[in-house]
Amino acid sequence: MNLRSKGKDNGTYIRVAGTSRQAFPEKIKELEMEGARISWDELTCVGYPVSGDTTAKKFGEELEKRILRS
Repeated sequence: MNLRSKGKDNGTYIRVAGTSRQAFPEKIKELEMEGARISWDELTCVGYPVSGDTTAKKFGEELEKRILRS
């Protein structure tokens, strides 16, 4: 549910266990991506240098660091 008069950030609500609760910004972004049929694993990791010696383990470690910082 979206109350346009309150704007996207303050007027977006989701149903949780039979009640309407205000959606967090992360949930709003998730819903927008879902509506556009985009999944997180399809996104480009901007600013992450890729070279021949880049491994999945290094990528996972760097991603975890960035998530914990935000």
